[in-house]
Amino acid sequence: MLSNSAIVAVPSLRVLAENAPRDASDVIIVLDAKRDQIFTGRYHRDREDWREVESPRLDTLAKMIERSPRPVHLLGEGIPIHRKFIPDDPAIIIVPEDAWRARAHAVAKIGASMAAHGLFADPFTLTPI
Repeated sequence: MLSNSAIVAVPSLRVLAENAPRDASDVIIVLDAKRDQIFTGRYHRDREDWREVESPRLDTLAKMIERSPRPVHLLGEGIPIHRKFIPDDPAIIIVPEDAWRARAHAVAKIGASMAAHGLFADPFTLTPI
């Protein structure tokens, strides 16, 4: 039986960007992808909303940092593994570890906004990134 339910595909990296401090304007998400690579994306805060600057992808932390404006905040569970690639620069700020995991309220906030804007996904073609 089919229902009239709808689904939104809330991007995990975007959810993590919500954990950045209020004063952060640029953030790099750092998730370990093995072999000195990270699964990452870069976001910029426009007023209260985060805008994707670099889409989710495999990259190296060194290259992401090199391309990023300063100051930039880093957050994600891959930081301990990739810390050796973080230069000693006070404008590169590591967000406290308690903000490295997705939070349900951020998923709900982003999902509600996507639904309000009609950004629904086709459940038959939806695949994780």
